[in-house]
Amino acid sequence: MEICGMEHECKGTVHKVVAGDTLYKLSKLYGVRLIDILKENPYVNVYNLQPGDEICIPTEVYDCLLYTSPSPRD
Repeated sequence: MEICGMEHECKGTVHKVVAGDTLYKLSKLYGVRLIDILKENPYVNVYNLQPGDEICIPTEVYDCLLYTSPSPRD
């Protein structure tokens, strides 16, 4: 799986989809923001989840932010 342009394994729980699952339901079940599940699973077709699909439920959140150091004060 790729996050922020870097390859990595699922750092969380792998949930196997059952009939009736939605990403919203999984976000509530695991207490994780929906956007974080979406970021962790960019290849998932949210409109066509199938029983047996594997969804990574993140426990670590990756925010790809550009960090710039503050300018020195005079």
